[in-house]
Formats: sequence, structure tokens, C-alpha cells
Amino acid sequence: MKKQVLLVAVVTVCWFVGSFAAPAPSQDYDRSEAIPMPMPEYQPPSGPIISDSRLVIYDLKTGQEIEMDKPVNNPEESIFTEGSAGDAPFNVTEGFETGGLISDFTDNVLVNNPSPYPYRITGKLYMWFPNGAAYVGSASLIDNNHALTAGHCVYSHDDGGWASYVEFVPAYDGGYEPYGSATGDYFLSWTGWTQYGQFEHDMGVIRLDSNIGNTVGWYGFGYNNNNSPFYSFTFHNPSYPAEYPYSGEYMYYRYGSFDNVTTYILYFNSYSYGGQSGSPHVVRYSGNFYDVAVVSHRTWFDSGNTRITQNKFGHIVDFIGGILQPETEDTPMAKAEDGQIPEQTGLVSNYPNPFNATTSIAFNLNEGSNVELNVYNLAGERVTVLADRYYDAGSHTVNFDASDMSSGVYFYRLNVGDKVFTKQMTLLK
Repeated sequence: MKKQVLLVAVVTVCWFVGSFAAPAPSQDYDRSEAIPMPMPEYQPPSGPIISDSRLVIYDLKTGQEIEMDKPVNNPEESIFTEGSAGDAPFNVTEGFETGGLISDFTDNVLVNNPSPYPYRITGKLYMWFPNGAAYVGSASLIDNNHALTAGHCVYSHDDGGWASYVEFVPAYDGGYEPYGSATGDYFLSWTGWTQYGQFEHDMGVIRLDSNIGNTVGWYGFGYNNNNSPFYSFTFHNPSYPAEYPYSGEYMYYRYGSFDNVTTYILYFNSYSYGGQSGSPHVVRYSGNFYDVAVVSHRTWFDSGNTRITQNKFGHIVDFIGGILQPETEDTPMAKAEDGQIPEQTGLVSNYPNPFNATTSIAFNLNEGSNVELNVYNLAGERVTVLADRYYDAGSHTVNFDASDMSSGVYFYRLNVGDKVFTKQMTLLK
């Protein structure tokens, strides 16, 4: 980008370096069942655009969801992290055309060999959801164990919410997987997408169970509050289109500049296909590559790409660095002893779980507060209110009687001030 664009290397610290792996899947995930992730058709927001200061993290291992409001106070107009070429062979900067400005995006062109850098940073994404749906999409690495994709690739409103299993395969090529694959264990998105379905926030980050990026490399990523570069630079989009006439078996590539730029979405006048969801838009500057947006949705005449904003950038950096670390089963929250004030506010896992008809839900408060405790089904519908009143500091237990409810997976959500805690439970009759 222009000289005034500040390129800042962000040093990241991986969570549980080399020691944390995603749990083995509880069922067989058959890739052959995966179909193209439907490319969403744009729908205007039903209300005001939700601020992207409110983020949500989902722990795939425990089923816990945590929301928080975290505005980013960064005075810089533009910040980008540095990428890496990785240490694999074929570590040669090939492709990603370097000619003059291309005013219109090109058609998709087959990448004959996606193994070299920088193509190999992009991969095919397999996703499974609670309702059994299985899809393919695209994603790209933004550090050694985090991949950037579309929000609907990790949270699908039509398929039961958060993905139940995801697998990322960099440089996939017709069944050939030169660098293997990695699976996800944590997701990051924004409530503007997960709760309101606004394409302005249709972005997600997957924490992977291995440092696969050390081998294949990763793109830098960042934001620029100045809209001009999006009209005057060439942006590159490798992806795995899977909707007819494409099969999803091969990487394709297109490039060009954007035709319309808004605060949250970048548009270009070209069609996007199922399977391209979550693929990156990368700008090349001084020989380096920087991810600025992901393919999100389409209309009958253009494609919309959700843009990394100042808030999203700060949240992603914190997520990668482990600052936004949710509670895990390795460090479960326990009930405080009678008469003691807990150090933290949060949910304690219900017991028993799974349960038949009744279970007890406990929560800790480190100070007195108004509390809401609700139960939701997989469709996100509230099925009962367990608590809605003031509680003193301490540990509290609420009994849940589901005698008149059908078997299935439910979520219980604790709202305390601006903090939200969510856990999963299973009713078996």
C-alpha cells in the first residue's frame, strides 16, 4: 500500500504451544458428504449496523460461548502484521500477478500447482454442523495456527449455530494434500454475525490444533481506514469454488481492484460461487502479502467481501495472542465454598450432564449483580427463563426441570452486566 501505510509486526504468543490438540471427533466425518457451502445472498440489515466491538469466542471442546464488549482504541490509520513464507520446499514467491492495476476482477483461473508459496497459505475448509450438514469452503492462514474465514463457515444460522467440526487442508489439489491438515478447537466471530446475521460482520477465525503455518507460511493481515487503496491496488483471491461448473477439488485464482468500498464491506462486480466463502483478499506490497477481507456473500451482479476493520484487527491479534482466552475444560470453573466470594464470575458446568428430566446449573458471582439465566434450543429460540433477578456475590444453584421437553442439545446462557457465558447440555429421555 502507500508509503504512509504503517506496517507493524505483531509478535504473537500461541496458546498452549505444542501441547493442546483438538479432541478426536465423536463420529465419523465423511468428506464425501460435503457439498459447497451455499454462498449467501445479500439481505440488507433489518436494523442499524451492530458495532463490531462485541466479539464472541466459542470453545468447540466444551461447547462454551463467551461474549465480551471490547472497543479498540488504536489511533493508527492503518496497521498490518507481518506474514511468513514458511519453511517448506518450493519456498518461492510465484504467482499473484505483479503487473499494473487491474480495474475489474478477472475470471477464476485454475492454479496448476498450489503447493508453492504464496498459494499454499490458502486451503480448502471442511465444515460439519449440528444438524448434520457438511460443507466445503475456503480459509487462509494468518499465523502459524490460526485461519481466517467467513463467519458463516464457523456459525451457520440455518444449520444449528456453531460448527461441530472443521478441518483445514492447505494447498489441497484434487485429493493431494501436500502439507496434511489441521482441525479447529476455538472459533472467534462477532455478535453482529452470530446474533444478527449482518454481513458487515460475516468473518471468523479458527484456532487450529497444530502449527501447520510454520511449514506453509501465513499472510500478514490488517486494516486501513483510508478507502482509496482499495480502488487503486490489485487484490488477489485464491479459493476453492465448488458450485457448478466447479468441483471444489482444485484451487482457482482471480485478481483485481474493488468497485465499491464501504466501512465494513468491499464489493467487486463479479460472481462468487459456493465454496469460495471465506477465501482471502490479499494485497501484495514490497514483496509481502497482507490479508484484508474474506469472501462473504453475493448479489445478482456483484460479490461482497467482509473487511477487516480496526476493531476486528485488534480482536484477532488478542485472540491469536491468547489475551481473549476463554475457560476450557482443562481449567474448569468450580463452585466457591460456602461463604466464600469467588474470584471470577461465570458458569459452572451443570450436573448431571447428560441428564434425564432434571439437572442443576451453578454460577459464581464475584460481586452482587442482576442476573439472567436462560435456556435455548439449537435454533437459538429461548425455551425457558431460569432466573431474572438480583443475586448477592457468591455461588448459586438453579434447578432445571425439562420433563415437558424433548431430547436434544440445549444451551444455557448467563447474562451478568455486559458479560455473557454460555454452556451446552444434553437432555436424554
